[in-house]
Amino acid sequence: MDLREWDFEKDGILELDGEWEFYWKEIISPAQFSNSENCKSQKQCLSGFSEKKKFIQVPRPWNGFDANEADESQKIISGDGFATYRLKILTVKPFTLALKTGTFATAYILYLNGVRTSSAGEVGENQITSKPKYSPRIILLPNVKSEMEIVIHVSNFHHKKGGMWNSIQLGLENEIHDLRERNIFVDIFLTGSFLVMGFYHLGLFTIRKKDRSTLYFGLFCICISIFTMVNGEMYLYKMFPGMPFALSLKLDHLAVYLCPPFAILFISRIFPDETNKIICGSVVYLTFVLAFLVLILPTGVFTHIMPVIEIIILASCLYSVYIAIVASIHNRQGAKSFLLGIGVFFIIALNDVLFENHIIATGFFTPFGLFFVIFLQSFVLSMRFSRAFLISENLTIDLERNNKELSELKDSLEIKVEERTEQLEKAKIFAEEEHRKSESLLFTIRKDLQVARKIQRTILPRLLDIRYLNINTKYMPMTEVGGDIYNIEELRPGFVRIFIADATGHGMQAALVTMCILAEYQHIRKYEIPPSELLGLLNSQFCRNYNFLKSFFTCFLVDVDLGTNRICFASAGHPPQVLLGKTGMELLHRTGPLVGIKENAIFKLNEKEFQNGDKLFLFTDGIFEEFNSIKEEFGEERLYSLIREYGKDSLESSMEKILAELDEFLNGYEKQDDITFLGISHL
Repeated sequence: MDLREWDFEKDGILELDGEWEFYWKEIISPAQFSNSENCKSQKQCLSGFSEKKKFIQVPRPWNGFDANEADESQKIISGDGFATYRLKILTVKPFTLALKTGTFATAYILYLNGVRTSSAGEVGENQITSKPKYSPRIILLPNVKSEMEIVIHVSNFHHKKGGMWNSIQLGLENEIHDLRERNIFVDIFLTGSFLVMGFYHLGLFTIRKKDRSTLYFGLFCICISIFTMVNGEMYLYKMFPGMPFALSLKLDHLAVYLCPPFAILFISRIFPDETNKIICGSVVYLTFVLAFLVLILPTGVFTHIMPVIEIIILASCLYSVYIAIVASIHNRQGAKSFLLGIGVFFIIALNDVLFENHIIATGFFTPFGLFFVIFLQSFVLSMRFSRAFLISENLTIDLERNNKELSELKDSLEIKVEERTEQLEKAKIFAEEEHRKSESLLFTIRKDLQVARKIQRTILPRLLDIRYLNINTKYMPMTEVGGDIYNIEELRPGFVRIFIADATGHGMQAALVTMCILAEYQHIRKYEIPPSELLGLLNSQFCRNYNFLKSFFTCFLVDVDLGTNRICFASAGHPPQVLLGKTGMELLHRTGPLVGIKENAIFKLNEKEFQNGDKLFLFTDGIFEEFNSIKEEFGEERLYSLIREYGKDSLESSMEKILAELDEFLNGYEKQDDITFLGISHL
């Protein structure tokens, strides 16, 4: 490199970028280069390493460089390996110069004019002998001659990328020192700023834990501060010079990997209506998995994951820009500031990804972009807290004003209270007298209801011991007495008649109607005529005798013949009952109108087989016309589905489970109708 026309006093610092001599898998000492150049027989002196001389662009990793090896598998260089770099520099007059080095991947020794002047780690030809370390340094070059030779040995077995990553800068000693001090100042300033903002927002979270946006924002700032300390001038190494290379590299990657999840969680908190939970959850889950891999994998493995996290960062930035645009359209508080910050950061992040992959040579500006974003978001969060504080102050003023008005009202009310107290005393005496009368009346009504309940329970049939037939009954009136009634009677051996009815209404009125129904049914219950004719006779008598009541009822009458294994039934407007047989569930629909509407009504007769193991479920509409607290109906379809599901169990178990499902559906809500539930099983 010819610098004879470069004036360091006027032109400033120079980056030694360009093509360097490159010797792959060779550790060549400066003395060997010197001997080869002074040798009389050029062929003899250069034998052994001159054939491997190549030129490589610096700065850039050696990954992908064509080494022209005989073995095709070794031709294209990977990250692992070792090499020698060499550069000759020509100058005009001597200066007191200095070199500023960045990071080498991942160990190096630098020779200047044959003298070892700087190193970091231990250069080796394999992973065992090579020890990595990052250590940016300044190398003084007093009384530089007209020609300089820089020889650098580099080895890498601990990172995805190997070689000379950063530019080596050459300049006057004072300017190089000034440059490093400026860089360190910027790093410390950014690190301190990020830490202050991080701990400030974590402190806000401890005060108000309901708002987790401050928690995620604080953790994001701390991750950025760690990232800043382990990059650039790597001030963390100055603070902890004995820090292991693996630990520092893990800190670097963890800081990068944990930024997207904390950022996306923060965004989801400040703009919840604009974020998609699935996308945010995917970013958080994936990045935490990658961060876990960083913790458990060696450095030479987890550094290969970096392209994945770079893609996630860019995708997260794009998604954040989208959220900011939508939030701005919806006029969300702080959305426009956030859009400005995330837009600037996306451009910077894209630049740094391209720079990190040595596609462009602009520079690394992520800390500055993040500082801009974090400053804006801190401002937005501060505005939110200020607005909340202002609202609190206004509420305090309103409360004080209301307290004053209440105090004035209290004074004026005291007089009115005295007048009203006298009126209330008189009203109290009158109310107590009325209450005593009401208590007496209520006691009489309760006593009458208890008598009515005993009477109604007494007339209900007791369970019969019928051979080859199992009968189970559940009678649950809504109040003391109900509007449901049923009767079970064995007319002759092996022939059982079952009657179930539901009068309109509830309470005492419906209970009295059931007494009328039962009175009429008692006269005809033993007539050995088909159920259809018996319902026709019951309807005629009820219409003639109780027409003045303007009442009607539904009923279902079924004869079970165990001799023929058949049932005959008729239904007067009753809900479809259920026959559960071996072939499945069958609904027994109504065969005529309600009783009490039309005197000459006609009822049809239906017959079905009733074999061993078959079950018959009879019920009133109160079992499915129940509503829970949200006005949802239990419904016929749900009841039929439960009978189909639990009907395979024993008769008692299936009925208990169905009623338990109803109680769970109501969840403590009171029943709104009387419930009668009968089960008949053919043994």
